[in-house]
Formats: sequence, structure tokens, C-alpha cells
Amino acid sequence: GKRAKVIDDLLADPRFAAHLADQWDDYLIPMTDDPRASRAKLRVWLEEAFHTKSWDRVAHELVTATGNREKNGAVAYLLKGRETLTPPEVTDLFSQYFLGMRMNCAQCHDHPFTSWKQTDYWGLASFFTQIQYTDRRQQKSQTISDDLKINIDKLEETARLRAPRFLGGDALEPQPDVPHRQALAKWLTAPDNPYFARA
Repeated sequence: GKRAKVIDDLLADPRFAAHLADQWDDYLIPMTDDPRASRAKLRVWLEEAFHTKSWDRVAHELVTATGNREKNGAVAYLLKGRETLTPPEVTDLFSQYFLGMRMNCAQCHDHPFTSWKQTDYWGLASFFTQIQYTDRRQQKSQTISDDLKINIDKLEETARLRAPRFLGGDALEPQPDVPHRQALAKWLTAPDNPYFARA
């Protein structure tokens, strides 16, 4: 049992969580974007999460992140200055880091090297159209929430709006009081999701 013990010791070491936080901070907020306050809040949140939570829980909380950036550093990667990332920008991050594939090529045309179609891309992007941003300067707060009505103006190509559709699967059956991102995170971290396990 020596090998198993060494692995457990390494995973329990605070430096493991710090290392993963460094990596994921760079993935979710590229250096070129550098909103320093957002990066610092996200970095602290990630280190605590990797130290205390399982990976499926961390991913679920990142995908569904809401609230004030000061209180929930997980929302920081969705912010871009005084705006949120667009649904295509979030889709590109989500597909690469949580599904283990680059789908951005399918934004404009069917993917040339895989079976993913343009409709697959925009079906996935539609899960992120409910993200809303509020900036209350007097309270020094940037807040992310979900507006349960799809805002087609949030998509760059509104003509391509599709009903939210799970990758390689069925369209979402909307529930009036459940944000689309909650349904997406549940699908993402399900034990039978091959993309998340591979990523």
C-alpha cells in the first residue's frame, strides 16, 4: 500500500491545490485579458476548492457560478471588464477545458476534422444566454446572475440561435425555475458523460 499512501499524501498536500489553482487560473483568465482583481479572486477560490472539493463539484460550481465577485471568486472568469464573456466565448472555454475538445471551429461551419456540426456548437452556446451582469459601482460589486428568459441578443449570430442542446444528445426540456447552466452542469458531471471523464 505504499504507492496508494504516497498518492494520498500528495493529493492532501496544500501545494497540490495551489498548483492546480495556478493552472486553472491561467486556463480561465488568459494573461492577455488580465483583469487583476478578477484573477486574484478566482485564484483564491480555486485553491480553496481544489483543497476541499472533488473535481466534479469544482466543475459544477464553476459552470453555474453566480453572485458577487467579492463573495464568490468563481464568477470572475465570466467577467470581461464591465461586461460578461459572450456565449461563444464561454462555449469555447467550456468545451475545451470541461469537455476536452476544441469546438470553436464549428462556430462558423461544420467542424472539418470531427463529426461536430455548427448546430451542435450553437446548441451548446444557448446554455449561456441567460448569464446577466450587474455593476453596482457605489457598492463596488460586480454580480453575475441567470435571467430565466433567453436573451437572443446575447448571441453574436442571432439567426443561429438554437434551443439549448446537450452535445451529441437531446435538446433541453426547459423548466421555468431552473437556469440552463444548472441543467448543463448536471449533464456535464453525470457519471456516464464520456467527455468530462476524458477531459
